[in-house]
Amino acid sequence: MRRNQTLLSAAAVLVSAALLTSCSGSPSSGSSNSAGAGELTSITVGVLPIVDVLPVYVGIQEGIFKKHGLEVTPSVAQGGAALIPSVLQGSVPITFTNTISHMIAYNKGLPVKYLASAVYSESPSGPSSADHPASILATAPDSPITSVKQLAGKTISINALKGIQELAVRNAVDVGGGDSSTVKFLALPLQQAQGALEAGRVDAISINEPFTTAALKAGDQIIAHPFTDFKIPAADYADYTTSTKYADAHPDVVKNFTAAITEASEWARTHEAAARKVLLTYTKLSAQDAQEITLPYYEAQADPASLQELADLALKYKILDKPLDVTSMLGDAAVLQK
Repeated sequence: MRRNQTLLSAAAVLVSAALLTSCSGSPSSGSSNSAGAGELTSITVGVLPIVDVLPVYVGIQEGIFKKHGLEVTPSVAQGGAALIPSVLQGSVPITFTNTISHMIAYNKGLPVKYLASAVYSESPSGPSSADHPASILATAPDSPITSVKQLAGKTISINALKGIQELAVRNAVDVGGGDSSTVKFLALPLQQAQGALEAGRVDAISINEPFTTAALKAGDQIIAHPFTDFKIPAADYADYTTSTKYADAHPDVVKNFTAAITEASEWARTHEAAARKVLLTYTKLSAQDAQEITLPYYEAQADPASLQELADLALKYKILDKPLDVTSMLGDAAVLQK
C-alpha cells in the first residue's frame, strides 16, 4: 500500500498540468493591462509541470514579474518536445526548455534565442546537503543490477530520445565503467517509468524529481546520478528561450523577462522554505512531499564551460550532427562569473 501511495503522490503532479493548461489564456506578444500606476505587458510562458520551473511561479506569486512590467501566464506542456516548436510557431513568446533541445534547434539554424539559464543540477560551489540528488538512474529493489557495468543489453526508460536524459544516462554509464553503446532506450513519460520498472518492461529508469523521491521511498536502488556525473557536476541543463523574430520585435519584453527570471531564481535559492510552499500552488504534491524532494539550483546566468561539455557529449553521442561553439548560442546572455 505504501508503495502505491508514494507513486500516486508523484504521478499526481501531472494532474495539475491539465488544470493549468485549461486556465491559460491565448499568448499575447504585446497587449497591456492596467495595473495601478503602470501598464503591464501580458505574455504566456511555456513550462512543464516540474520543479525546474519553480522560479516562474515564484515570479508570479511574489509580484516580481509585475515589478518588471509583465503579466505572466504559464502554458503547461505535457512533454518537452513541444516547447521549442511552440516558440518557433509563435504560440508562446518565451518558453522553458532543456538545453539539448535548444542546441539541436540552434545547430540546425532555427531562429531561437537564448535568454537565460533555468537550473543547474547542483550548486556551482558544490553539492547540496540533500539526502539524494534530484536525478537518478535506478533499478528495482530486487534487481540483480547494482552497477552500470551490468547494463549491457538492458533497457532503460528515459523521457525522450536524443535529449538531455539520453545524453546524461549514456555519459553516466560510460564514466561508471559500462558501455552505453550496448544499452537500449525506451521513451516513456516520467510518470510512467516506475510502473514500467515494476512490470519488468525496463531494467532501469532515469527519473527526476518529484519522481526520484517517490522511487526511493518505494525501495529502488540508485546505480548512477546522471545529471551530476559530468566532469562539471553542476550541469547547466535547462534554459529560457524565445525566437529571434519575437526578440527583435519586443526587445523590452525580452529584457524585462530576463531581469525578472533572474530575480525570481535568486529568490527561490535564498528563500527555500517559502519557495517549497510555492510548489503547492502549481503541483499536487503533498506538503510533506514538497519538503522532502530535492530541488535543483536555480540560476539565470549561464555556465559556458558546462554547456560546452554538454555540446561536446551531444556530438559524441550523435545527438548533435556537427560541433557547436556555445558562445555563439549564448549571444548576449549573462554568464556565470566564477
